[in-house]
Amino acid sequence: MVRATGPRFLLYARPGPGARRTSVLSATNDWAQPLWLPAVSGFADRDGTTWFRVRLPLRPNGSTGWVRGDQVETRVRHERIVVDLSAHRLRRVADGHAVDDLSVGVGAPSTPTAPGRFFVWARVPTGDPTGPYGVFVLGLSGFSNVITEWVGGGRMAIHGTADPGDRGHDVSHGCVRVYNPQMQALTDVPLGTPVWIHA
Repeated sequence: MVRATGPRFLLYARPGPGARRTSVLSATNDWAQPLWLPAVSGFADRDGTTWFRVRLPLRPNGSTGWVRGDQVETRVRHERIVVDLSAHRLRRVADGHAVDDLSVGVGAPSTPTAPGRFFVWARVPTGDPTGPYGVFVLGLSGFSNVITEWVGGGRMAIHGTADPGDRGHDVSHGCVRVYNPQMQALTDVPLGTPVWIHA
């Protein structure tokens, strides 16, 4: 994972000498939390500059860009979350071992949870366990493929629910719903943690 050492990530379409910056990304999310972006590959150019290809919290899902190694700090984490949509299961894996294996609710047929490789973009306590997002929200880097008009542009999340009946069913607008008592165990999931959602 990488984090910008300045106020923005400077993004490049390709690595190497003469690379031109194509865009910038704020180094923090909407809650002023520092963004950690998973690195999917690395490269050292002929000048000895290290580059990282990183996942981006942008549409379209799966977007990536390159950052210079001298403009970021790095961290290695051996943790991920895997969501199996057909089985309605969420597994939290650390150092190769499942530390949580939970029954969850996923997107309804008209608003399905988008599959793909994402990461934890935000960590937000709600202060309202009985509200629509339960006790806690792990905002994800990915977006619904069918919802665009909501606040946040249809960004997906793993969040709590006060309704235990959501577990094992296709009930959400695209988010992954975790029963509140079990969502409590996920409140320490670090920013930048990879999230793989598959059918």
